[in-house]
Amino acid sequence: MVERAARSRALGEREPGLADVGLAVDDELRARLGEELAVSLRALRRQTRAYEEKRWSPGKLTTVSDALWRVSEGYLDVLDAQTS
Repeated sequence: MVERAARSRALGEREPGLADVGLAVDDELRARLGEELAVSLRALRRQTRAYEEKRWSPGKLTTVSDALWRVSEGYLDVLDAQTS
């Protein structure tokens, strides 16, 4: 690490600081959350369709309603993470 810092100073390069690393992490996290939100939205729409198809059919809705609840919670978790 000392050699790299000395080489960077000799070449007039700036060592990345903590702020630079934080910005990179923030950008990566923002991009990843955007991807996760898109995946979660597709899953939410898929489970909503499954629920709508089963809604007026005979039998219990527990299986599809539980799946819809789980995917809804997941979508909201990712949305909250993205907006905070």
